[in-house]
Amino acid sequence: MTVASRAVIAVALACTCAVVRPARAQPEPSADGAAVEASAKAFFDAASKAYEAHDYTNAIENFKKAYALLPDALFLYDIAQSYRQLHDCDDARGYYRSYVRIAPTADNHDKAQRFLDEMEACSRDAHAGDVTTTTKPGGGSGAAVGGSSHAKANLRLAGIITGIAGVVGVGVGVFFSVDAANQASDLQAACAHGCNAGDVLPIDEAGRNAQTGAIISYLIGGAAIAAGVGMYLYSQRVEPVVVTPVPGGATVSTMVRF
Repeated sequence: MTVASRAVIAVALACTCAVVRPARAQPEPSADGAAVEASAKAFFDAASKAYEAHDYTNAIENFKKAYALLPDALFLYDIAQSYRQLHDCDDARGYYRSYVRIAPTADNHDKAQRFLDEMEACSRDAHAGDVTTTTKPGGGSGAAVGGSSHAKANLRLAGIITGIAGVVGVGVGVFFSVDAANQASDLQAACAHGCNAGDVLPIDEAGRNAQTGAIISYLIGGAAIAAGVGMYLYSQRVEPVVVTPVPGGATVSTMVRF
């Protein structure tokens, strides 16, 4: 038998073995896995019905439950859409951001990115001065408003007005100090060659009152200046907090300006 013939027979035997070898059974899904999928689908169906009924709060709750059981990125998109319908720019932005990051090749990636850009702009306009946020287990987030841009503007204005009032108070203190010095000079001049206590008593009393008024004005004015500066600086120092939901929690970031 030639080498070529042996080679042909060997190939034939190999093919025969491959054909008659029993196929490996495909693994069956576990009962627990099937139950989880069924539960996730039930939550998804409930969320979809709530969304269609414009009950977006209930839709969000059920979408989140479905995502907790079955972490499919599309649930993040559904949650973001629900928050957008509620005009909750902060939470919608966080979920859109997670979705475009986790599913960069999704068919609706460009659409999600467009919504994300809209929510970024909305968040900047509506919550330019928010200070604090809370993180919810499971990827949710909620903003605890520390002060809207309008509140920041009011605080800034109050700081300026208080500071100006403090400067006025210090000015009044200067006036009283000058008056007290003048009264002291008058008293000294009146008694340069001897004086009667009854004659100089009004001058002395006026000088004491002026000195007391100066001290009180300096204290009140200084405190008002300090309070005004503090309010103005506080209204300027904190940028909005950014919350990015991720599976199992969230990331939180902010910026403090000086």
